[in-house]
Amino acid sequence: MTGEPPQPFHVENMGDFPIPLRVALLSAFPPLACGVADCSARLADALGQKGATVLRVRSDRWSPRDLGRLRRASAMADVAHLQYPTQESRASLTPHLFSFLPGRTPLAVTVHDISVMHAIRRWSCLAFTSASWLIFTTEAERRAAVRMAPWIERRCSVIPIGSNLPCGRIAPKKVPGLVAYFGLFRPNKGLEDFLEAARLSRQQNLPFRFVAIGREQADRAGYLDVARRLPGAGAVEWRIDFGPDATSAALSEAEFAYLPFPDGASERRGSLIAAMGSAAVVVTTRGPQTPAELTNCVRFAGEPASAIQEMQTLQREPMLREGLRVAVARYLARRDWSVIADAHIELYRRLCARRTGRPFPRR
Repeated sequence: MTGEPPQPFHVENMGDFPIPLRVALLSAFPPLACGVADCSARLADALGQKGATVLRVRSDRWSPRDLGRLRRASAMADVAHLQYPTQESRASLTPHLFSFLPGRTPLAVTVHDISVMHAIRRWSCLAFTSASWLIFTTEAERRAAVRMAPWIERRCSVIPIGSNLPCGRIAPKKVPGLVAYFGLFRPNKGLEDFLEAARLSRQQNLPFRFVAIGREQADRAGYLDVARRLPGAGAVEWRIDFGPDATSAALSEAEFAYLPFPDGASERRGSLIAAMGSAAVVVTTRGPQTPAELTNCVRFAGEPASAIQEMQTLQREPMLREGLRVAVARYLARRDWSVIADAHIELYRRLCARRTGRPFPRR
């Protein structure tokens, strides 16, 4: 009600469908500027479209005092699904404590980006091995976890993420020469290299326009002000804090997306998948976790000057661009949120069947 203080955990019933599959999705959700929050919202929407009843359990803070609320929310569902880490939960041990609590509801935990976590946080994730099932977003992430905890080998699987933007909003006409950056504005996301490419393009009087689309992450406040004073920032149009639909529409106008991730492109990058889904031709960086399948979908450049050369080549060779788009369509078909929701629902049913000893009812 208006005037009441916000509660730490909010539970929202996202549908009433004719099958009794109820999922408590414990995560952050928009408008929080967090990649995991965006993907959780997409997953919740896709599960609802499949007929599940999704309880979105979101947090304003993660405190041990809130464990009771988490348990009560989970008890309302057939399966609980925790997403870790979110922007708020990364500094808290409450998710870890929650995974240890006894309860009748099966608990699945998706652990994002374990391979790049700080060592202390990475080892803290061993607490989640007490959950019913662990989900990783890439095979490289799963292997990294199994090396730490070999006993989870038979209780974990890979379910990829999809675009962290609504799909299907493609501009009727691309803007020639428009180069987009998309993502959270924070260190170690490649924004500095994008600005350098814009500076080089202006210096050489090339026919490119650069636009940076995204939001500043709350726990990195001040970074955007610093970035906008860097060389090249004046050659960039900034589109900040758009809603999901407006962001998707802005990204879809771009002919190219330049995403120079310092640790390389990987399947755990929702912003990469969003850019590919917008029909932009993606120029990015290669890294240890870059899967071979991506080599047919994007172009790689190790530095901003090389990225500009790649985009010039792509402008001259329409057949090369078309080949990339065909490969991208095949790649994205397996990472559509409808397909991802099916994989989650099948896992939820197995966990419920294991608890009850009988198959979970279907439609």
